[in-house]
Amino acid sequence: MIMMMRLDLRTLKIPLVLVCIGSLTVAGWAEEEHTSRRVAYQQETQQESDEDLILPPTVVEGEQEEVEQGESQEGETQQFFPPTPPPNFSPSIPPSFPQQAQGPRFNPSIDFRSDQSSAGMNVPAPLVETPRTVNVLTEGFLDSINVQDLQDTLTYVPGASSGGRDSPAFNIRGFGGFSIGNPEENVIFIDNFRTAGRRYHYDPSLYDQVEILKGPASLLYGTATPGGVVRFISKRPEYEESRVIEATLGNFDHSRAMLDLTGPMNEQETAAYRFITTGFQANITSHGSNDDIGRYDRFIASPSASWKTPLDGELYVSYEYSNHNEPQDFGTKALMDGTILYNSDPFYGPASFVNREHNIGTIEFRLPLDEGWEFFIGGRAGRSNIDGLWDFASGVDDGSGINDRFVRRFSEDYDQQEARAQITGEFWTGDYVEHFLTIGVSHLRNEALSSRQTGFVPGALDFPHPEFGDLPALGPPISFSLGGIKERAVYLQDYMTIGERLFVFGGLRYMNAEFVAYPEDGADETVDYAIGGVYHVNDLINPFVAYSTALTPQFGRLSPTEPIPFRDGKQIEAGIKSELFNKRLLTTASVFNIEQTNIAQPNIPDDGFLTLLGDQATTGFEFEAVGQLGENFNLYGGYSYLDAEFTTNTAGLQGLTPINVPQNKFAFFLEYLGFTGHLKGWRPGVGFVSETGRWGDNENTFALPDFARVDLSLAYDCPCQNYYFRINLENVFDTNYVDSADTVGYIIQGAPRYLTMRGGLHF
Repeated sequence: MIMMMRLDLRTLKIPLVLVCIGSLTVAGWAEEEHTSRRVAYQQETQQESDEDLILPPTVVEGEQEEVEQGESQEGETQQFFPPTPPPNFSPSIPPSFPQQAQGPRFNPSIDFRSDQSSAGMNVPAPLVETPRTVNVLTEGFLDSINVQDLQDTLTYVPGASSGGRDSPAFNIRGFGGFSIGNPEENVIFIDNFRTAGRRYHYDPSLYDQVEILKGPASLLYGTATPGGVVRFISKRPEYEESRVIEATLGNFDHSRAMLDLTGPMNEQETAAYRFITTGFQANITSHGSNDDIGRYDRFIASPSASWKTPLDGELYVSYEYSNHNEPQDFGTKALMDGTILYNSDPFYGPASFVNREHNIGTIEFRLPLDEGWEFFIGGRAGRSNIDGLWDFASGVDDGSGINDRFVRRFSEDYDQQEARAQITGEFWTGDYVEHFLTIGVSHLRNEALSSRQTGFVPGALDFPHPEFGDLPALGPPISFSLGGIKERAVYLQDYMTIGERLFVFGGLRYMNAEFVAYPEDGADETVDYAIGGVYHVNDLINPFVAYSTALTPQFGRLSPTEPIPFRDGKQIEAGIKSELFNKRLLTTASVFNIEQTNIAQPNIPDDGFLTLLGDQATTGFEFEAVGQLGENFNLYGGYSYLDAEFTTNTAGLQGLTPINVPQNKFAFFLEYLGFTGHLKGWRPGVGFVSETGRWGDNENTFALPDFARVDLSLAYDCPCQNYYFRINLENVFDTNYVDSADTVGYIIQGAPRYLTMRGGLHF
């Protein structure tokens, strides 16, 4: 049923054009009198929702009466704090026809489950009809767990974990999002485009929702790692006025302030605006200690606007300025026997710092065409200016009691431009097959330029209590390109509903990728595929199967004359999706196998070149549950088992497990919603995270300790809807644990007991 091949592109280009033309011709022949099956389904499930859905008492506006089973909430707007629900459509490409298919209605401001997502197929569709594993982290869930950065986002997601290094990174299904010379931003999207910022911050004040598509996704997103793609959904302008001010205080000198304003710009409500600004300060905890030299701060200002244009079109523009300062704290270290130096002295000097300034602009335009068709065009451009000084203890513990001192003074200028245009449409072939077709083109170009001065003093620092003193002399500045990529693609995707029970998605993308500044490093052109299907037996049994591929560029050289080849990835996945408790709880159980070629890592000691490790594979199982347990509990969590290994290897690693990949992860967050009377509006929650079976390096010389962490939360939303507050206690028992390890010998310690208190006012 499923197959993949790499074709000779000279023979494929003409058939590809014919397929596109043929698809448009078939669409033109589609009969207009066909009634969308999804419209009928929406009407049916809307009635079921009104009869069956039980909303918690705190979610009702107006008179604040408790909602009894059987009451209809038709026509009411449910508002919760923070009062920034996403727009009625998902801000994906495009926010149109398929979104009409919905089951029970969920309130994104408080519920943990979402009705639908477009992350897995490029068109909004119910998750139970999506033939991939997709995690949707709603505004309500992100608010309850008090997300601060990307690592927090993935805390309770099975099969995902932190990936180490000095900027946001992650592992999904055994594959890291941080690839050598190719920052993790290449597999993290904001709405329809990559972030356009190097070592970006992902501040939670800017986003309503996070979607995680697991497995290779080059068909949908272009070059990417095979583990998966993380997609942040931005807060957009709303045509109903809302003003929120929020403040947070916590230990580790944590302080935060946020202002969020949105509403119509004229009486006709043909234009709307949004303005978000955030200030944030705290002390870094990468080595577990509260150090005065470890302070970092962040400032963000982000205005945006939407206009309703003639012919029912919409124009959206946004701009973001952000400035982020922090020391360069890689974390703590491990001794030769694998003992972790928890709560250690800092292994960086007081002169260390990194300043990151981002300027990012986005523009999008949507225009409905004939019935069921829509045109989209948009782009994002960004520039990052990074200035820093690293002064740290390099190397690993060799038993000598000393470490070398490494200093780098550097600046980086990063530019990225991305554009996309596509046509989407709905049509029928015959009486039983409904299509949601997407045809598009995309272009991406980025490059980073750097200037560096370095200094190296062997044996200069005591271990494990280094004293840095004055900076050593640095060498002359050297300017060069860190590289970049130019990517051009054309793609064809089709999501089909066949009869009442079968849902099929497939497509292909022709992509040409080449390096910028280093053309001698080569280029690659491929056709990436994806195909999958879901069969609806009943609410409890919805089996699915899918196959997908990914292309991952990587920068650098194995030697002065030998470039690194691109990575190729592929995955096959099968599982069952179920809807329980009147469709309020969605579960997904899946098994999968992912393979990727040409894995590389830096040489140790770092000489500027890389070592080609070989191929990697992950075979795994995941079980996930999200939604409402009965009437009064929100649940998000699950379990994952990952058997990851290097299958072929030139560095003696064959059969070993890649760094940071947990063999077992069990995590959940449970929140109680059922208080009434004087306790109405209170929502206590408890979270649990456990990871076992991780290694601290690719050579498997030492294991990272297994750990279990308990978190608590307490939320209150005033029934008057004028204010709210949250208390979150992360790592209740102050457990020492390792968040992740690094391939150059550093260990990121998990945060000690961390208390934050957050309050907001709606005015």
